Amino acid sequence: MTTQHTPTPTLDKIKEVHEESEAIGAFLDWGQEHGLFMCRYNHDREYYYFAESIDDLLHLYFGIDAKEEERERRAILAAVNKLAKEGAA
Repeated sequence: MTTQHTPTPTLDKIKEVHEESEAIGAFLDWGQEHGLFMCRYNHDREYYYFAESIDDLLHLYFGIDAKEEERERRAILAAVNKLAKEGAA
């Protein structure tokens, strides 16, 4: 049975910014609980609420690609399943 490292640059970045992300997320959550919300400004000089989730905002802020994050998570699971099958053989 051999182990092979699955590269996870996106998950590594998430781990690196975890503390800061948690603090920002907690603040945004607190704001929502107190009736605060974020708006965008359009060309007609109107403000409008946008519905991105806190998770989406954090991904955007930290430059994290959610699809790549999911791909890496699935690759890890596939590697673990492969090792489990090899160990059972």
